[in-house]
Order: sequence, then C-alpha cells, then structure tokens
Amino acid sequence: MGFLSAHCSQLIIGVAFLFIKIIAPSHLGAQSGEISGLVRDANTGHFLPGVAILYKNTGTLTDAGGRFTLHLTPGPYTIRFRFLGYETYTLSTTVIAGQQDTITIFLKPSTHNLNLVVITSSLYEKNIAQETVSMEVIPAKQISHTNSNDIGEVVSRTSGVLVQDNQISIRGGSSFSYGVGARTAVLVDGLGFTSGDLADIQSKLAPVENIRQVEVIKGASSVAYGSSAMNGVINIITDWPTEEKGRTTVSLNSGVYSNPPAHYLRWWDGAPPFFTMINLNHQRRLGRLSYAAGGNFTQINSYLETADEMRIRGFFKTRLTHRKNPGFTYGLNGLAMQESSDRFFISKDMDSSIFFQAQGSADRYWRFTLDPHLQFTDAKGHFFRIYSRWLHIFRRGNGSDPNASSHSFSADLRYQRRIWSERLVVSTGLPFSFSTNRSNLYPGTRLSYSAAAYLQVEGQPVSRMSLIGGIRYEFNKIDKYFSATDPIFRTGINFKASRSTFFRASWGQAYRLPSIGERFLQQEFTAGIFIFPNPHLQTEKAWSAEWGLMQAININQWKALLDLALFWQEYQNFVEYRAGFYPNKDEFGKPIFPNQGSWVLGLKPFNVDNARITGYEMSLRADGRLGPVSLTLQGGYMYHWPANLDSVNTNKSVKAVLRDAVHYMNKRITTDEEQNKILLFRSRHLVRSDLEAEYRNFSLGLSTYYTSLPEKAPALFLVALNVIDGGRNTFQRYLERHQKGDWVFDVRCGYQINDKIRVGFIVKNITNRVYALRPGRPEPLRHFTVQLKWLI
Repeated sequence: MGFLSAHCSQLIIGVAFLFIKIIAPSHLGAQSGEISGLVRDANTGHFLPGVAILYKNTGTLTDAGGRFTLHLTPGPYTIRFRFLGYETYTLSTTVIAGQQDTITIFLKPSTHNLNLVVITSSLYEKNIAQETVSMEVIPAKQISHTNSNDIGEVVSRTSGVLVQDNQISIRGGSSFSYGVGARTAVLVDGLGFTSGDLADIQSKLAPVENIRQVEVIKGASSVAYGSSAMNGVINIITDWPTEEKGRTTVSLNSGVYSNPPAHYLRWWDGAPPFFTMINLNHQRRLGRLSYAAGGNFTQINSYLETADEMRIRGFFKTRLTHRKNPGFTYGLNGLAMQESSDRFFISKDMDSSIFFQAQGSADRYWRFTLDPHLQFTDAKGHFFRIYSRWLHIFRRGNGSDPNASSHSFSADLRYQRRIWSERLVVSTGLPFSFSTNRSNLYPGTRLSYSAAAYLQVEGQPVSRMSLIGGIRYEFNKIDKYFSATDPIFRTGINFKASRSTFFRASWGQAYRLPSIGERFLQQEFTAGIFIFPNPHLQTEKAWSAEWGLMQAININQWKALLDLALFWQEYQNFVEYRAGFYPNKDEFGKPIFPNQGSWVLGLKPFNVDNARITGYEMSLRADGRLGPVSLTLQGGYMYHWPANLDSVNTNKSVKAVLRDAVHYMNKRITTDEEQNKILLFRSRHLVRSDLEAEYRNFSLGLSTYYTSLPEKAPALFLVALNVIDGGRNTFQRYLERHQKGDWVFDVRCGYQINDKIRVGFIVKNITNRVYALRPGRPEPLRHFTVQLKWLI
C-alpha cells in the first residue's frame, strides 16, 4: 500500500501543477516586446509541434501547429530552439518595448547516423541508439509500399518476429495458443489493444492507413506495460497533421490469386479468387484544432474454401490546443469496424483437398473504440497525460449459438518530470482496467479487474552513460479468482563508447495473467477434438536479459545501424495447450460437453513448462546511394534454443543448455529424445530482409523471409489430424516433405507519376508455412496486386 500511496501522491501533485499552469497568465505587461512565428522542418517544410524554446532559465513549447508567441521584457536574448532528432538552432536578438516581430525558424534534421526516434521503452522520445533494449522501427513508407493490410503483416517483416494466425512471437517466446492469451503486448498510441476475455490482438482493427511508425521492443517489458508484455511490445503510433493545409490520401489495392498447380486442387470454377482494399486518410489543422479521419474497405474472396472476408473500418482523431497554454491538449479518438469473415480452421487433408475446409465458422463482428485523452507538457520538464480507451467487441450469433459481447475500459495516468538539464527523467503511472464479457465460447458472464502502479527512473550520471531502473506492482481479479503479482523490476545501462558505438545491457522481469479464455473456454475445435477449460491456471512469470552492441556506420553517402544482441529468457508456470484424453466434467462434477463420453479427446491449458530460451540476433538498417540510385535495406537473422527445463532429457545446468544451443544450431532435431529437450511449436531460425531501390520516379523492392519448420508437436494432435483425413496420414507426409522450412520472396515496383499520384505492382508468394500443424498457407500460390495512391 505504501508503494501505491507514494505514486498516488506524485500523480496528485502532477494534476495540481497542471491546473495551476493552465490558469496562470502567459503574458507580461504592456511594456513587453513580442516575438512570434512558426518552427518548420528545413527539408520538408512541415511544422513541428512540441519544440522546446528556451531562454533565461525559462521557456515554452510550440503548439500543435508549430506556432509560438513570446512576450519578453526589453533587452538582449539568446533563444534556443531544441527538438529531438534535429540540430539545435540558436537565435540572438534584442527585444524592444512595444515591438512585434514575426519569424520562421527552420530546424535541420540531425545528419549524424540514422535519425530514428522512439518513445515506447523509455516513455519519452529518445534516439534508438541510446536505448538499453533491442528495438526496431517500421516507418509508414515501408507499410504503404508493401501493401500491408493489418498489423500482423506490418511486423512480420521485422527481424526476430514470427506472426501466425494473428499471434505474434518475439524471439521464440510464445507457443501456439489457439487465439487466446497473447504474450506480446500490442498497443495503439501506448494503450492496450486486446480483447477483455480472450486477450487476443485486434490486428484488423488497427488503423494501418494512419500509422506514423511502429515500434517493436524485444524482451520483457511488464514494468511499463503490464501483463502480456512477456516477449515484448508492438506500439502502433498513429499520425497527426504535419501541414497547415488539408491533405487527403486515397489508395486502391486490387489483385488476384494464381491458380494452384493441379486443376483438381481448385474448389472454384471460372475466374480465380480476388481481393480489393481501399484506404482513405484526411488530415487537417483548423486553428487550434488538429484532426484526422479516414477508413478502409477490404473484400477478400479467398483461395481457401469458405474463408472470405469483408471489412469496413473508419477512424477519427481530434486534438484541441488550449488557448493560453500550447502545451495543454485534449481530444477524443475513435475506431469502428464491421467485419464478416469465414474462418478456415483446418484442411480436409494435405493432398487433393488441401484447399477444402474440414472445420470452420462464419463470424459477424462489430468492433469500436473511444479514446478520451488529455496531455500537458512544458519546457521545464513537466509532463502529465491521461489516456483511456473503451473497446467494445460484439459478435452476432449464428442462431445455434448466442451473441457474444466484450466491453473493456482501460486507462493510464502518467506523470513525468525531467530535471537536471534532462539528465534525470522520472516517470510514474497508475494504469487500471475493467471488462465484462459474455460469449458462446464459455458459460456465463465473466468480469475482470486490474490495477497497478509503476515507477521508472532514467538518468545520465556521466555524459556517455545512461542508466534505467523501474518497479511495478499489480493485482488482478477474474470472477472469484484473485491474484497479486510480486513487485517486478527492470534495469539497464547504455554506454556510448565512441560517437558511433553504443554498448547496452538490460535485465527485466515480466508476468502474464491467464486470460478468461484460457480459464473458461470450452468449445469443439474440430470433429472429435474439444478445447477444455482450466480455471485454476497460475500466473506466468519470466525474466529476460540482453547484451547488445549498436554500431553506427557513416561511409560517404551511406548511413547504417548494425545491431548485435545475445539474449537469455527464463519462464516459470508457462501455459501451453496439451493434447490428451480428459474427464468430461467441470469442477462441480457437471458434464462439460453434453452427449459425449466420460473421457474426451481434446486440448487443455496447463502450467506445464519451466523454460529457458537463449539465442542471438543480428540486424541491419541502412540508407545510402549507389550513384543516382537511392537504397534502403532493413533485415536480420535470429536463432534461439527453446529448452524445456521440465523434461527428463534436459540437463538444467547453464553449461548444458549453452552446449545444446551451439550443437543444434545447424542441425535439425529428429529423435524423440531430442524433441523432449525443447518446447512445442518453435521455429528456431528466422531470416527477414527488405530492400528498396529508388531511381528518379521509379522504385523496386524485394522482401525475403525464411521460417524454419517447428520440430516438436504433440503426438496425440498428429493422431487427431490423421483421423480428420480418414487415416491416410497426409498431414504427416506433408510435414516430412517440408523439413527445411520456407523461403518466401515478394517483389514490388512503383512509379511516381507526379507529386500526387503513384502506381505500383506487387507479387507475393503464399507458401508452405505451417505453424502448429495448421496449414493456413498450404501450397505454393501467388497473388498479384496493383496499387494506386492519390494525394488530393
């Protein structure tokens, strides 16, 4: 309670300070002089909001439109304009009483190293090279040029990240969990974006058409972001207007799937399946009001039988700047989406009926969010923010099952202070959430509550070194099941060895609270296979450590960031679904599945594994020129060894795990004894790369992916799959044919007709990627996309 009280006191002080600053007058007497104007980017001309303007131990900030007004007593002044990622501009002037001067300041972007600014890990804007953890940045341009349609497609191109069936795993930290219980926190503008009952990622609801950049943290991040941040964090940062004039962008993406190599594999007649996507984004600033609005329409006629999708999504963002204090803003954001989708669970077999459905469902969803927000900041280092989100998900029943509904509300109250010339940053917050849920997947109405307090301190004891430390405490309740986590901690160090070399080390704890879905979901998965509930699941616990080197490279016209990392992760009470025959009764002795026997074949979640995952990752991001050609390269390679410490075949010593990690680095696991050493459903090798070349108005891009095949799956699950295909063992033979995993190559080209219209063409492979033995991408196919982007 002392920990919570201390944080409440800090937040109350922050709120009081906020209102004092709002009420306080922002001008001096009539004898003052005035300097007003705009601050813009020297390259693009876009105005820059939030620029610190410092003079005589005080200062202010530019407003949302990059404007500022200074009322100054007569005399000489040295005024500094400072903004992260830009060179500081110094203005020397003399103020004369009664005189009004209007100026425009142009800030030049920093030219040393790649200018990548992130906010997610440290909770404030910071150069990525100075972070204590591994991070990746995905810019809006890459998202647009690669025709990514949801957040899963966006992050799947990132080194060390695997996305399958809407689940995101970073550095092998997640198993396959059948759509419930995410271990990677997905945020939109810093706040959670998962459902209240299943904790599944709402990837299709994210406004891809309005993303500024996506930031990826690799490693335990629960101190700042709570449960589900065991693997890391995906933070989707949406865009605000950057120009005074209104801007409207319309993009059209339409294409077809190729036919499979054999005619008998097709379930369709005539024209091949096709898809169409239309994006709209309008941004404008009207005086003190900044707003953005738009949406997406998606129609997919799938190459998989009964797997069509239709989505209509809209969004809006509003931000109003206070009349007297440009650092005080408030507004309301929102999203809404209607979705009709047919879910393809599994194929009839992996032979002649590979595109035909054995089990699936037809779903009709309404989803929407409302996000009230308020923020205050000033040039003296005070920052206060309240960001909240109401997320509602409604699924219409099909007649045989009832409607499903989930309401969840979450909020984060954060206060931050930068002191000692910003060499010390203190961040504290009180996040809390509440949800009420009802679904056909589990009986009754389920309620969940959580509240937490966190404190994070980052400082520079010397100019070349930064240290970070944090603590968090949280409690949670789902119906009658209450749990409180032990306090968890994080720490890290970044040392700038030279102008271009940065060493880092970090250690952090994490936890994950089992979701309502994992505790109570009871449903038939496919014919004869059922998913069982387990209300007594315990909290997962973990810690991760990392040692890294980031090297900036500047050679003539080339700038690059080379990152090398060694990582080590430990897990306790890891939840996994295990196949087996289970008693068909709940904790009160009643049958779970009526009309079934006393023992039923199914999948049930258990706290089964204590695990140790170790490995390394190499990544590179480079921008440069070869003569008249501009090149951008981003990619990397990740290897990990997922040791199951509960297996009798695993030597639990650190030395033995490291020996196995090295021994099996270039060797596939084949025997039962070897498979018992590792965790289920892990792809140990991942390669990701993306190269784009631009020459005048032309661009050409190539994306490359490699995902190794998971080497361990439950034996009973394979037996069940063989039952589905009538005992012909087509699933087993399919796996035997694809032991080396999958290489995927996507090619794209584009042409900028003028400053408003761009056209493009993309060829994407749909390949043999199998994760958890569910062939959602069964045989070599391609889809061809034509892009049209129009700036109005």
